[in-house]
Amino acid sequence: MMQRAKLIGVVVVLGVLRLLLPSPTVTSYDPLLFIVGAAAVGLMLLYELTQESSKLNELGEQAFQILYPSFVFFVVLYVIINAIVFPARVNGVSMVPTYVSGDLVFFFMPGTAERYDVVFVNITKERTNHFTDEFMLKRIVGVAGDTLDIQDGQLVVNGDVVIEPYISSPMATNSLPCFSTLNCRTIPEGMVFVMGDNRNASVDSRSYGLVLEEDIIGRVVLNVREVWPW
Repeated sequence: MMQRAKLIGVVVVLGVLRLLLPSPTVTSYDPLLFIVGAAAVGLMLLYELTQESSKLNELGEQAFQILYPSFVFFVVLYVIINAIVFPARVNGVSMVPTYVSGDLVFFFMPGTAERYDVVFVNITKERTNHFTDEFMLKRIVGVAGDTLDIQDGQLVVNGDVVIEPYISSPMATNSLPCFSTLNCRTIPEGMVFVMGDNRNASVDSRSYGLVLEEDIIGRVVLNVREVWPW
């Protein structure tokens, strides 16, 4: 009876957490909730089946004692994934070779945006000429106060050429559009300039302009493919 109550309690807690915790705002999925819920149902069925005989009951009690801590661990993991970091799938080729389409990444909301962070940004359909708003994965290459330029296909920040080992190839363009009324290529407060690592196949700030810091959804902290390739 106690075991059944524990499992039911955990399932109820999961349901409440799913309602209370924020949902990721980019293309994502929530498989852990299904796995944990299925495990709870399975454990409850196992417990009920083992009540028919004393021997099976003893085996059921032992199995419960072994599996229940793991079950609690997954519940804690679920909370972490939905309250601290969020999963998302990469869509498109603009961040090749760093991220490829289909990569599973985890991101969290940064306190401040820093140069060279890889972030999801919220770009409205009016700025991209697409049918819907889009959450794009890009790299911040300039922050407030930076002066940017492109020379011979290379990014120049504050007068210094930036060595970028993560890009797929040098840029085909050799200039940037003017994006500030005060100082043509100096980034104003509260804004960032973003580019894709696949510079010649990326729609980014070179097309739709600067991005507001408040439109940064989150910073990528883990690419699962790097730690668990399959």
